[in-house]
Amino acid sequence: MSVEKMKLVNIAGPIRKFEEIILKHIINNDVHLEDAQLVLESIHGLFPFMDENQYDNKLFSIEDLNKHFNVTTKKLSISKINDILGENQKAETLDAYIKTIQDRVNLHHSIIDESTSKIGEKQQVMNQMIPIMELDINIDNLFHFDYVKFRFGKLSSDNYRKLKRYIRDLDVILITNQVTEDTVWLSYFMPAIIAEKIDSIFASLFFERIRLAGGIEGTPKHVQEVLNMEINQLNLKIEKEQKEFDEFIRAEKSNFQKAFTEIHYLQRANEIKVYAGHTMESFYIVGWVPEKKAEEIKRALSSDLEMMYIEEDADDVKNTNPPTKLKNRKMIAPYEMLITMYGLPQYNTIDPTSFVAITYTVMFGIMFGDIGQGFLFLLAGIYFKFVKKKSFGLIVLNIGIFSMIFGFLYGSFFGNEEIIRPIWSSPLHSINTILYMSVGMGVFMILVAMVINIINKIRTKDYGQLFFSKNGIAGFVLYLGAILFILNFVITGKAIGSIVLIVLFFVLPIVAIFFEKQLSEKIVKVKKEHQEKHSFVEAFFELFEALLGFLSNTISFVRVGAFALNHAGLSLAVWTLYNMNTSAGGKVIVLIIGNLLIIGLEGLIVGIQCLRLQYYEMFSRFFSINGRKFVSQNIGEDN
Repeated sequence: MSVEKMKLVNIAGPIRKFEEIILKHIINNDVHLEDAQLVLESIHGLFPFMDENQYDNKLFSIEDLNKHFNVTTKKLSISKINDILGENQKAETLDAYIKTIQDRVNLHHSIIDESTSKIGEKQQVMNQMIPIMELDINIDNLFHFDYVKFRFGKLSSDNYRKLKRYIRDLDVILITNQVTEDTVWLSYFMPAIIAEKIDSIFASLFFERIRLAGGIEGTPKHVQEVLNMEINQLNLKIEKEQKEFDEFIRAEKSNFQKAFTEIHYLQRANEIKVYAGHTMESFYIVGWVPEKKAEEIKRALSSDLEMMYIEEDADDVKNTNPPTKLKNRKMIAPYEMLITMYGLPQYNTIDPTSFVAITYTVMFGIMFGDIGQGFLFLLAGIYFKFVKKKSFGLIVLNIGIFSMIFGFLYGSFFGNEEIIRPIWSSPLHSINTILYMSVGMGVFMILVAMVINIINKIRTKDYGQLFFSKNGIAGFVLYLGAILFILNFVITGKAIGSIVLIVLFFVLPIVAIFFEKQLSEKIVKVKKEHQEKHSFVEAFFELFEALLGFLSNTISFVRVGAFALNHAGLSLAVWTLYNMNTSAGGKVIVLIIGNLLIIGLEGLIVGIQCLRLQYYEMFSRFFSINGRKFVSQNIGEDN
């Protein structure tokens, strides 16, 4: 349950080895890089790398081409990295390869676009001839009248509206053939004597004239047959080109995969220069590494006499704080999303993911105990986890299992408590018990939260908060004492009258919390950067707020039992409507709609309430969100 331990590693070596060290020992080795110039203040003459990343454009180009290949970056072995490093003029080789692929892709688009455009034009010509299809005349004569000229083509919709205003007083007959969203296909007839003037007007509006292919003659029906034949030929050309292009993609995919991965690695290696520093001869890299990985990097570099490797414990580093990396088992890891929504825990404090995984799942089961509805959550979790490969699917699966477990305890199957005999009892038949159990669960969780806070304060050496704060030892003793005194009174009917116990559990903790700041300064020697005057009024209200917080936080857990009762009540309402309905179809509809509403609406509300109890009643007691996210330089998928 703790945040992963880190080491700060310092790596230095000859500048000529920079790319090699990055590719072999930094990328895919879980290294969180820091700005070397900020951390290594003691090294004089340290400058940033000012080189432009020559692989940025290559990465942009190859990722654009990847929409045809659909490959991913793979992890490279050391032998393959050595192959990259051993190849001279690698950048030029990759440029040449990218150009080859781009040329083939451009040719493909050119052939497809040109053929598609020609098909569209020929289809529009055929549409133009529909009104004259039955005429027994040579179509070529339409273009060779002595006194009348004929044109056919297309305009944009905006220019077509302008055209209609311009030609109102001109001797031209306009025939609209087809209108699409952006384009208008049209024909126009005009006197030959003013053809040049009319054509100029149309040309100024970017009229694209479509001409019949050379040599086409005959009646409209004959021309249509010829155009259909040409369209079929163009479609065959497109089909042939697509097959050839698909074959090219299949044949070239492995080479493209190799180039795609290499460019990603080389681009990242050059990108890492922004974190590094250099002198005239050497480079310097600083980064946080998990302890196990640090040992691996140390062993790998130990045989290279030109390299310098220095390792520091996190406690000894002053210029930078370690980042936080959560590491949990596969069954627990999905719950990290609930933690990170609140924030990242500070380094060297407890990772509460495991605790949250248990408490969140159990609370959901208590509030939403039902075998049938829980089984639907279970199925949904299986679908999201194993079909959609979503990590949160495991959370849904787990809450489904625990909903079914409590469903068996309650004897509830889709809200019906008569089909299955309960192992324990329905919440509606044991209201006080379920509410007491909820409060007891809240007491336990609050005590655990304070224990976690105490451990965190020990680890961070914040002894003032450890001993005297409301969530430290003083608050823990006060809260535990109050719970023990109440339990004793409930069980025996008598109050504890021991002065020693009252002083130990109440007087001393209250005094410690009231004088927290003064005691921290005097006893623990806590120093503040900006010394503040201590106000007794402020201390009184802080104490009052702490006592009120203990009470309200504890009572807040009553909602666990309240939602269990609410769920049972809603289910009872659905079955009451079911029994009131006289038709079989109506009964089925009531059951389906009622259960869907309970699963959808109440399931969402219960999920939010479980999260609220974690955040406000527990995290507020121990969670310090000062953690920095651990950002590694890992790229690529395993082969």
